[in-house]
Amino acid sequence: MLNDLGAFFQVAYVTSNFDDGVAAARAILGVAGFFSFENATPLSATKRVALGYQGDTMIEVIEPRPGAMGIYADAFAQARPLAFHHHGYLVDPEILPELDKQLVGSGVNVPVRNVSPAGELNLIYADTRPSLGHYVEIVARTPAILSLFEKVPRG
Repeated sequence: MLNDLGAFFQVAYVTSNFDDGVAAARAILGVAGFFSFENATPLSATKRVALGYQGDTMIEVIEPRPGAMGIYADAFAQARPLAFHHHGYLVDPEILPELDKQLVGSGVNVPVRNVSPAGELNLIYADTRPSLGHYVEIVARTPAILSLFEKVPRG
């Protein structure tokens, strides 16, 4: 089931202090630069995000929104200044629903399904903590997500 997840592209961390988390990713992980943004959706569990690269791997630093942490709660409790949260995989948009069905059919909980009405952001989080110790994020390779990723500095 997990061998069909698509292209691995990301390692994500949760932080309790955004500036300290980004600084740690620079110093410890060697990420030279970040593209950062705030999530304006008040009901979202994500408050701020920073995206950068170490080689070909995208590094994501997430500051959860207090009071609405959802899937970030466990990692947030351990963030000093960073706590590992998930691996990310990119897939073709048309296979995301089938992967979702396969995961659920094999007993994996999918606690987050973020499918925007216009289809610009489609992703799911699979709770693979019982087998892998962390979440897996599966992101559809849409034009909007690729446009966002083009803003992320490399090296």
